[in-house]
Parts: sequence; structure tokens; C-alpha cells
Amino acid sequence: MSKHLVAAFMITGLVFACGGGKGGGLGSGVQGTKKVIDLTPAEIDSLCAYISAVFPEHTATCTDGPLTIGTTKAKCISTSPNKTAAPGCLATVDQSESCAEDFGAETDAQVCANTIPAACAPLFTTACNPG
Repeated sequence: MSKHLVAAFMITGLVFACGGGKGGGLGSGVQGTKKVIDLTPAEIDSLCAYISAVFPEHTATCTDGPLTIGTTKAKCISTSPNKTAAPGCLATVDQSESCAEDFGAETDAQVCANTIPAACAPLFTTACNPG
């Protein structure tokens, strides 16, 4: 499985955990410094609404075929880090928002080249992605 396919899977739920910088917690309305593993169902709903708006599910056209990336609100909620991550996951709402924003800004060429935004690094830890 390519690095970007793993990222696309993680983004479905873990981007939920990535944010910061641009997001600042203001995009979703959830406190930016709050760890994603500590979010309430209402906060998850708000964050996933924001993430699915800035990184909606869509298909990138790659030379080796189409690649579906992004997320829907429902997918984001069902795979949220507070359901899947280990207690040691330190990713915050800010980091989740920044990650989603940066993934959402990637061109098809970047997606197909398996580039993963630096803002997503906090989500690519063993604690945040135990799978």
C-alpha cells in the first residue's frame, strides 16, 4: 500500500486529529489545544464537519488510475482518533485542522506523488495511528 493511500485512510479519521497553524481551532469552533482523543461527541461532530468541508472526498486523477481521497463527515466521525488512537496520542484539534487544510490544498500531482503535508506529522505517530 502506498504511503499516500495510508495517508488517505488516516485522513479519513486522523486528519480529524491534525490541525494548528491555519486552523487554530477557529475553523471548527473546537478549542485548538484540545487533544483529539479527549473530544466529546459534539466536538467530534464540529471538527468532522470542518474537516470534510476543507478536505472533501474526491477523486484525484493519477497516471496509474484514480485515487479517492478526502473524507465525508460520517467517515470522519466513524474513524475519529478518540475511538482508535492510544492514550499517548498527543495530536490536537489545531493539528488536525492544519493537516486537513494542507491535504485539501494539494494538487492531483502532489496527491499522486505521495506527498504528505508536514502539518500531518503529529498524526503519523504510533500512538495516533496504532493500525
